[in-house]
Amino acid sequence: MRSILAAALALALAGCTVYSSPKPVACPGTLVATLRFSSPIDLPGSTCAFAGDSNVTKQQVGFTGEIFWDPSGTDAAICIPEPHAVPHVGTLTGDQLNVTFVNLGTAIPTCSCPVVITETIAGTLQLQGTEVTGFTGTMIDQVDADPDVSTPCGCVLPCVISYAPFTGTP
Repeated sequence: MRSILAAALALALAGCTVYSSPKPVACPGTLVATLRFSSPIDLPGSTCAFAGDSNVTKQQVGFTGEIFWDPSGTDAAICIPEPHAVPHVGTLTGDQLNVTFVNLGTAIPTCSCPVVITETIAGTLQLQGTEVTGFTGTMIDQVDADPDVSTPCGCVLPCVISYAPFTGTP
């Protein structure tokens, strides 16, 4: 009897793990491609004093992103299929993609104040007919002091962190 209870409890707890993990936020539009995005930091193109500090800033970014768009309009999005990931939303005009995500209240240790990071991915989709075969562009993180907090910053803001060339491959 004890082993049956233990097995039932283990099964119940395993179910809690599965159901407690949040799903990624639904992305608007129609899925048209899944690309692996990557880029080194562009130090000459970055103006944040902490951009070269690997303890503060990623020196190389890489993630899988799903590109969605509205076939009847210009709305577009890049979604990262991971829990808690929020879509980058914006537009697709022709082959030009421009999407943004705003991260409020982030803390950067060297700044000692809450910041707002506006991340923009912009560039050109490579297309063969209607099939997306790649992406080339930039990812720019605009860092500003949080306007809702009066804490003085220990760094010069606004500033940018640039990742270029920012590419996406199937």
